Amino acid sequence: MPSLSQEILPEKSCNASRRDFLRKTTILTLSASALSTLLAACEGTTITSTGQQITLDVSKETALQSVGSVVSKTFGQNNSGRAVLIVRASTTSFLAFSSVCTHEQCDVIPPSSPGGNFSCPCHGAVFSAKDGSVLAGPAPSALPRFQTSFNASSNILTITF
Repeated sequence: MPSLSQEILPEKSCNASRRDFLRKTTILTLSASALSTLLAACEGTTITSTGQQITLDVSKETALQSVGSVVSKTFGQNNSGRAVLIVRASTTSFLAFSSVCTHEQCDVIPPSSPGGNFSCPCHGAVFSAKDGSVLAGPAPSALPRFQTSFNASSNILTITF
């Protein structure tokens, strides 16, 4: 008399089941590995604070004379040698953001007119020029922001990296 397991699952089915299990496990393992690599590539750029400070004479930056205006400037190897987006938030305050998109590290473009938003030409992410937040994906997080201080009497903006 056959055993209970032989009645429910014939031997041929068991071999096929093992084969199917091994095939699916291999596919799952390879897929997980590929997904892990893909997700690692999509992680945002990590900006390490160096504490280094640069100064900028705002009176010499004609593009920064009106509130809401933006300039893109590079400051040596700060921000990994990539541009910094400087926004005149008010008559006495400025914001500074990394120009590196948090999706796939493309260079974000400043707005064409004061008060506009930053956009990434690679995949269409849109960031607020007011706080760097994501307004439209696929970017996973806001643009990194650098600390700023402005001395209105001397027109000197200090950015801390």
